[in-house]
Amino acid sequence: MLKRSLPHQQHPCATCGDESCTVGPSAHSVTPRGMIGTTNGLAQTVASVQRAIGPAIVASLFSLSLENNIMGGYGVFYGLTLCTFGVVFLASRLPPDRWRPERMWF
Repeated sequence: MLKRSLPHQQHPCATCGDESCTVGPSAHSVTPRGMIGTTNGLAQTVASVQRAIGPAIVASLFSLSLENNIMGGYGVFYGLTLCTFGVVFLASRLPPDRWRPERMWF
């Protein structure tokens, strides 16, 4: 189902309703103009692979933690929480000057 664009929406991907459109601002703000298509293609490929194998990996880890009674069977949630904190830490180390409003593509 296609969503209509509202006048106050400035982001061109705000109407598609797909999570894969969130790579737009980050890909366009740090990529040279000649490589934007390649960067978008690579980002879409990585997102697609993650959506394909992510649920299987998490289900397997959950099964493993239940069978081996790791942290009462909920060890997978503690592991994923640690991964989340690790990614947030890595994201906090990104250079702040790359995200200035004048560098954004929209």
